[in-house]
Amino acid sequence: MESLERLLARYRGLFKQANESTPEGGVTDFGERWGLFSVIVSMSELHNISINEATKLGAIEFLNWWSYMVEKEDYEKNAK
Repeated sequence: MESLERLLARYRGLFKQANESTPEGGVTDFGERWGLFSVIVSMSELHNISINEATKLGAIEFLNWWSYMVEKEDYEKNAK
């Protein structure tokens, strides 16, 4: 099994540093607050499984699908 350091190095782009301060206007970013939960929901919809089943996916499988979804979203944003 891969060490935590190797996993974090491989998937570092998925983890952004949290900004402790509240943005101007006092509104927090939805994606920053609910990012991981949104990914779990998207994963369950992608695989047509329940949220509980999505949380039981293996770490490597989950991170690979998460990477795919992040890169796809970036690609679609840049294609416009």
